[in-house]
Amino acid sequence: MKSTPSPVPGQQVAAPLVSILIPAFRATWLNEAIASALAQTFSDFELLISDDSADDRIEQLVGKWSDPRIQYFKNPNRGAPGSNRDHLISRARGEYLKFLFDDDLLYPRSVEILVAMARKTGCQLAFHSRDIIDERGKRIGRERLFIAPDRENRLEFLRYKARRKAAFLDTVKMALLRKPDFAIVAPEYFFNEMLGKISNSIGEPTNLLIHAETLRRLGKPFQVGDHRLRFLTDMALYANFFASGATVAGTSWVGSAFRRHGAQTSTPQYPGYSAGLFEWDLFGRWAFDIGALSHHRFQSQHARVMAIYNQHADIYPELRYFMDLPIGLEDGVLLGQRFDEAQQLAYRAIDERRARLTGGGVC
Repeated sequence: MKSTPSPVPGQQVAAPLVSILIPAFRATWLNEAIASALAQTFSDFELLISDDSADDRIEQLVGKWSDPRIQYFKNPNRGAPGSNRDHLISRARGEYLKFLFDDDLLYPRSVEILVAMARKTGCQLAFHSRDIIDERGKRIGRERLFIAPDRENRLEFLRYKARRKAAFLDTVKMALLRKPDFAIVAPEYFFNEMLGKISNSIGEPTNLLIHAETLRRLGKPFQVGDHRLRFLTDMALYANFFASGATVAGTSWVGSAFRRHGAQTSTPQYPGYSAGLFEWDLFGRWAFDIGALSHHRFQSQHARVMAIYNQHADIYPELRYFMDLPIGLEDGVLLGQRFDEAQQLAYRAIDERRARLTGGGVC
């Protein structure tokens, strides 16, 4: 592998506009991920790969590539939650950050479309829609976010209906027939329609383009207040952007592929799967405490959470810690000491389960 060329003494190398970041820990699909990054129609980027694996398979795989935009690193804090991601952020020089998970794919115009959206709207977080693929790369689904305009704006509403209808047409033909639609996502939409209804319509970080300076100013963008998350860190990122007043824009245009497979942490077989359930509870309480969810909206969100708890409590008994919590205000807030204690007990149960099943430590 060729690393980025060394600058001539006294000559400063200009930073790329975009840093594509691959937090790698498995080699299975990494070649496909790298190839999809290097095939981008937008070329002003660096490709940073941080290796969180215990062996040298990823290093050997990356070493077979000779593109000068590739830089390879070993994560200095291997195994620490979030450290591989944070290591990449600290190394990135681009004005924008573009995550690419090692089992996902970017379509060729992904970065081009996201950069165009950021420039046109001035947003600090841009996202496109994505396909769902299986372990062999076969498409098994497609998830798009359409944001309806006000019906009183008849022209825009008719355009919106046409886009919805066009979404069912052939993808290749539509790529030729139309330009991507850009829409600003209001904070109210995120808190009421996504967080309030326990739905991540934005998708995974592979869909994103992030303004690097805005991300760094947030301080701890992947946690909620003082609460570190183990599962819904992407939702924490979105929540912090919306709560900070940053502009977020999205498109129904499909620019990446999210791979579903048995080794993912999002499957019920993963020892820490329950964290992806009770962390929605944390989000609802936090959003109510900061005034982003009304009392009515919170009650509706909490009813959904309780239904999820009832469905999974027999398999994950730590969920009962949260089912027994009072709904009323606790020291003036919903996200108080009793929730903190329940969360600590639940994470401890997850760690013990993971140790029994895998011989590992925390999830």
